[in-house]
Amino acid sequence: QVVELVVVPVLTYYFLKDWRELKESVVDVLPLAARNKARLIIEEMAVVVSAYIRGQALVSVVIGFMVFIGMYILDVDYPLVLGLLATLTETIPIIGPIIGAAPALFLAYLNSPSLAVKVLIFFLIIHQVENHIVVPKIMGRTIALHPVVVIISLLIGGQLLGVVGMILSVPVVALLKVLLKHLWHNE
Repeated sequence: QVVELVVVPVLTYYFLKDWRELKESVVDVLPLAARNKARLIIEEMAVVVSAYIRGQALVSVVIGFMVFIGMYILDVDYPLVLGLLATLTETIPIIGPIIGAAPALFLAYLNSPSLAVKVLIFFLIIHQVENHIVVPKIMGRTIALHPVVVIISLLIGGQLLGVVGMILSVPVVALLKVLLKHLWHNE
């Protein structure tokens, strides 16, 4: 897993840097008649991935703002810092919200155990709101999938591949939608 921590950012860098050349090298392998359609499909898939990343960033900001408001109302020390931390950790799928909640729980416990319980309940509620309302609504709009499809894809991805499946399910379904649209409708 340490190797993955190094390899994935390097691969990401090269994908972003050499996107056009990589796309053309894939397209050049195809027969001449299929190249324009392949370019169109790849470009649409790139738009979907870009929209997914924007949606994920928007989810992070919304949750960070909600954490800031919650910590401010509960009178936990450093609510702005906790909100910003929640925004940053929210970008880490599945475990990010737990990492973001830990400092708030710690600070609340230093104040009083009853405040820590309130903060824990707050984060459990935020997590449910995020998973059942915020993510389906935002991701549904940014990548043009109905919220029900987003929720079902998360459930299926989780059943098939666990945490990795949940992380990959929404972008994979969005990419499949683009691919199936072009394969189904011979434009």
